[in-house]
Amino acid sequence: MKTDIKNQNSKIRVTLVMLVLFAVLAVSCSEIYDNIAEYVTSEKVYSDKLDGVIRVQIGFERVEIDLMEAGRIPSSQIHMGKAKKTVIECADFTEPDHRRVIDSVCSWVNITGLTQQKLYKFTLYTEDEFGNRSKPITAEAKPYTSENRDALELPPPGITESTSAVLLEWQDPLSSKSYNFFRYRYEYTDRDGIVHDGDGDGDMPSFFVENVALGQNINIRMTCRVVPKLPDGTGRDVPILDTLDWQTQLRVSISSDALPAIFLKTPASATVLGVAEDGAFPQTFSWTDVPEAGGDYILKISKDAAFPEDGTLSIAVGDKTEYELDRETGASFLTRFKPFHGGRLTLYWTIIPTTPSASIRTQARQFAVMRPQPAVAGRWLFDDPDNMVKATVGQNLVRFGSDFTFVEGPAANNLAIRVGKGSYFRCIHDLAAGDGNKVNEYTIMFYVSYPQAGWHALMQTNLVNSDDADYFINASGNIGVGDTGYSSIRFPSGQWGRITLSFSAGLAANSFLDGEPIRVSVGGSRFALDPAGVLFFADEDGEDNIIDVAEIVLWGTGLDEYEVSKYLSENE
Repeated sequence: MKTDIKNQNSKIRVTLVMLVLFAVLAVSCSEIYDNIAEYVTSEKVYSDKLDGVIRVQIGFERVEIDLMEAGRIPSSQIHMGKAKKTVIECADFTEPDHRRVIDSVCSWVNITGLTQQKLYKFTLYTEDEFGNRSKPITAEAKPYTSENRDALELPPPGITESTSAVLLEWQDPLSSKSYNFFRYRYEYTDRDGIVHDGDGDGDMPSFFVENVALGQNINIRMTCRVVPKLPDGTGRDVPILDTLDWQTQLRVSISSDALPAIFLKTPASATVLGVAEDGAFPQTFSWTDVPEAGGDYILKISKDAAFPEDGTLSIAVGDKTEYELDRETGASFLTRFKPFHGGRLTLYWTIIPTTPSASIRTQARQFAVMRPQPAVAGRWLFDDPDNMVKATVGQNLVRFGSDFTFVEGPAANNLAIRVGKGSYFRCIHDLAAGDGNKVNEYTIMFYVSYPQAGWHALMQTNLVNSDDADYFINASGNIGVGDTGYSSIRFPSGQWGRITLSFSAGLAANSFLDGEPIRVSVGGSRFALDPAGVLFFADEDGEDNIIDVAEIVLWGTGLDEYEVSKYLSENE
């Protein structure tokens, strides 16, 4: 009996142990399967996902969709758990399963091949290497297609006709709610079967169609470079992502009652011809041919649009429809039309038949001539330790006072002079007097800096320094003088800058800072110089605080913005 009980107890213990082991094994097996679950190929949705549709932008037969709030960052910098691919699904895709797969996680996608003018719907998600997907996001967009482009319209041009030529020009910009217009190209065939073409920039095209017959239909193919626009739903018209070349056709014809006219082609009214510039010549004058003119023409150039006999240059050019003005001839005769005011001179040109004809209309067109860069009349660099007032052009300066010391200039190995309060220079400029026995044509450029705010006199026209200076940097850093006003632009302390005063006939005083216009004053007769000289940095009542100067340049004429900038660019 005891043996049976003992055996029963043993069986019970074994059973309990087995139960415990089974429970342990059951738990252990559960953990094992949890660990290998990530390798199971059945579908699983994980939490690592794209941020959402941040922005949709429309292009030509494509759309771009931004998917991350962080912006467009390289795939190599994106770490999104197990995700390895970006997938785009669309019912209109021709790819297998209507899916496009990108073998990286993308912060944005460019979806191309959207040729239909319809609303496309997209589903986007990421996948891991086993095809497990993130939670999808959806987007929709309607691309700009060739159908949209072909529906664009070009406003009709203004037409000026002659018996054998037509001028087409648009008087208003072509950029509109439908597109931004940037460039054009045109092509047509004349009555002799010769193909002509040309191009131009801007959104106001203008060109000639020549050697065509009365009543003949002229087909002109235009290629327009545009960026189309689409409404964004908020009342705005937004440019698409892409620039397109859009081709359209124009048809014009010359009416039977057109009169013969000589159209001027080049130079255009906006042309500026610098007679001393390397690229200014040869300069071509060209015009349209008129059979009624008999084939011989005269080129006329004058300061007066009426082309009076006295003061007009006439050049017989024969039966040509263009004349090439070479450098030597051009520089010699264009400079005859002096004086240049502000560096420029407006001239007019026309073409007339050698045999005058009242029935032939003619035109006149203007262009600008830029004189040669005026010679420097005086220049002081303040970099000779043995002679601080030495002139590289003109006469040496004369010192008044004793507070002059060398300091570091605006660049390495570029010395400057610090002029203390109460000290100044006298410049003997050798400029010729004009009206009123004063010098009223000159330009002075000061390359200066000042260590502390306060009033700083730049120029004094009174040689005995018994009244207020005539050109200042005031306590706020503005440049000018009370009678004519101060610049709105400030020139702060501790910086180097080139301040230029240009005084021209008509008593106009123009100010520039580093070549940029900062003030135009009219009626500044106080700027006229004494023929005996001018003072630099002088004032009679202490408004001449410490100033550093690295260069002063003097010209015997007023300079305009172009000439001031040109000097700076050549002497940096």
